[in-house]
Amino acid sequence: MDEIIQVKDQFYILVTSARLDGRTRVLKHDDTFAVFDLAGDIGRVGQGAEGLYHDGTRFLSRLELRLEERRPLLLSSAVKRDNAFLAVDLTNPDVAADGPLELEHGAVHVFRGKFLWRGRASRSASRRTSATCSRCGVRSARGAAACCRRR
Repeated sequence: MDEIIQVKDQFYILVTSARLDGRTRVLKHDDTFAVFDLAGDIGRVGQGAEGLYHDGTRFLSRLELRLEERRPLLLSSAVKRDNAFLAVDLTNPDVAADGPLELEHGAVHVFRGKFLWRGRASRSASRRTSATCSRCGVRSARGAAACCRRR
């Protein structure tokens, strides 16, 4: 598939994947903390420190959001000064199947808000679609840690 598409006198560059980055976002409340990537995922890349921890034990080692089986593109990501809330804005990459563009990047907006409170992790995700998006597969994958106690 060509990455540059010409429509009349306009050129369009396909955006099909997010740039991987090793930076993390950390939330903490009492004896509980969580380490996420910039998109709010707990993934399997990097140093492997991402996860949800309570009292020194990792309870969650994987939590990933996908749109049409692809990693969403990061728009913005910030943690409040007190490390209590993570706000992430994402959008979809270009989705093309065997040539034609099915879903242009930016057609779907996803907001993820995450916070920790009294030993529990909470998260919320909402999506807003444009008129050009009649269907869009959203999937979340989770994985429990094998209770890895950190010392």
